[in-house]
Amino acid sequence: MVKGKFLADEERDTIRSLAVNGVPLRTIAAAVKRSLGACQRVVSTPAENQCQKRQRSPQSVTEREKRQIIRSVSVGTLSAAKVKEKLQLAC
Repeated sequence: MVKGKFLADEERDTIRSLAVNGVPLRTIAAAVKRSLGACQRVVSTPAENQCQKRQRSPQSVTEREKRQIIRSVSVGTLSAAKVKEKLQLAC
Protein backbone atom coordinates (compact mmCIF):
# COMPACT_ATOMS: atom_id res chain seq x y z
CA MET A 1 0.00 0.00 0.00
CA VAL A 2 1.31 3.39 -0.95
CA LYS A 3 0.75 5.97 1.77
CA GLY A 4 2.55 9.00 0.35
CA LYS A 5 3.43 10.50 -2.98
CA PHE A 6 5.71 8.68 -5.38
CA LEU A 7 9.29 9.86 -5.53
CA ALA A 8 10.07 11.93 -8.61
CA ASP A 9 13.12 11.06 -10.68
CA GLU A 10 14.80 14.30 -9.58
CA GLU A 11 14.27 13.37 -5.93
CA ARG A 12 15.75 9.92 -6.52
CA ASP A 13 18.78 11.44 -8.26
CA THR A 14 19.24 13.94 -5.43
CA ILE A 15 19.05 11.19 -2.80
CA ARG A 16 21.53 9.00 -4.69
CA SER A 17 24.01 11.82 -5.26
CA LEU A 18 23.92 12.89 -1.62
CA ALA A 19 24.39 9.30 -0.47
CA VAL A 20 27.37 8.83 -2.79
CA ASN A 21 28.94 11.98 -1.34
CA GLY A 22 28.71 10.47 2.15
CA VAL A 23 25.82 12.46 3.59
CA PRO A 24 23.97 10.50 6.32
CA LEU A 25 20.53 9.17 5.40
CA ARG A 26 18.77 11.08 8.18
CA THR A 27 20.19 14.33 6.83
CA ILE A 28 19.16 13.39 3.29
CA ALA A 29 15.64 12.53 4.47
CA ALA A 30 15.34 15.91 6.18
CA ALA A 31 16.71 17.75 3.14
CA VAL A 32 14.30 16.19 0.63
CA LYS A 33 11.45 16.06 3.18
CA ARG A 34 10.88 12.34 2.77
CA SER A 35 10.87 9.49 5.25
CA LEU A 36 14.04 7.67 6.20
CA GLY A 37 12.62 4.42 4.80
CA ALA A 38 11.96 5.98 1.41
CA CYS A 39 15.55 7.21 1.26
CA GLN A 40 16.85 3.80 2.30
CA ARG A 41 14.89 2.09 -0.49
CA VAL A 42 16.36 4.46 -3.08
CA VAL A 43 19.93 4.02 -1.86
CA SER A 44 19.87 0.24 -1.47
CA THR A 45 20.74 -1.87 -4.49
CA PRO A 46 18.06 -3.98 -6.20
CA ALA A 47 19.75 -7.21 -5.09
CA GLU A 48 19.35 -6.16 -1.45
CA ASN A 49 15.64 -5.45 -1.95
CA GLN A 50 14.85 -8.95 -3.18
CA CYS A 51 13.96 -11.66 -0.71
CA GLN A 52 16.67 -14.18 -0.08
CA LYS A 53 15.79 -17.83 -0.11
CA ARG A 54 16.33 -19.65 3.13
CA GLN A 55 18.78 -22.48 3.17
CA ARG A 56 17.19 -25.73 4.13
CA SER A 57 18.81 -28.79 5.58
CA PRO A 58 19.05 -31.67 3.12
CA GLN A 59 16.16 -34.10 3.15
CA SER A 60 16.79 -37.25 5.15
CA VAL A 61 14.68 -39.39 2.81
CA THR A 62 14.93 -39.26 -0.98
CA GLU A 63 11.95 -39.42 -3.33
CA ARG A 64 12.77 -43.02 -4.18
CA GLU A 65 12.87 -43.98 -0.50
CA LYS A 66 9.53 -42.23 0.04
CA ARG A 67 7.94 -44.34 -2.68
CA GLN A 68 9.45 -47.52 -1.20
CA ILE A 69 8.11 -46.66 2.25
CA ILE A 70 4.62 -45.97 0.90
CA ARG A 71 4.64 -49.21 -1.08
CA SER A 72 5.75 -51.34 1.85
CA VAL A 73 3.31 -49.75 4.32
CA SER A 74 0.29 -49.90 2.01
CA VAL A 75 0.77 -53.62 1.31
CA GLY A 76 1.20 -54.95 4.84
CA THR A 77 0.79 -54.13 8.50
CA LEU A 78 4.36 -53.20 9.36
CA SER A 79 5.38 -50.90 12.16
CA ALA A 80 7.67 -47.95 11.53
CA ALA A 81 10.63 -49.77 13.04
CA LYS A 82 10.03 -52.82 10.84
CA VAL A 83 9.75 -50.67 7.69
CA LYS A 84 12.98 -48.92 8.62
CA GLU A 85 14.71 -52.26 9.18
CA LYS A 86 13.31 -53.81 6.00
CA LEU A 87 14.37 -50.91 3.77
CA GLN A 88 17.64 -50.35 5.67
CA LEU A 89 17.01 -46.64 6.19
CA ALA A 90 19.46 -44.49 8.13
CA CYS A 91 16.90 -41.97 9.40
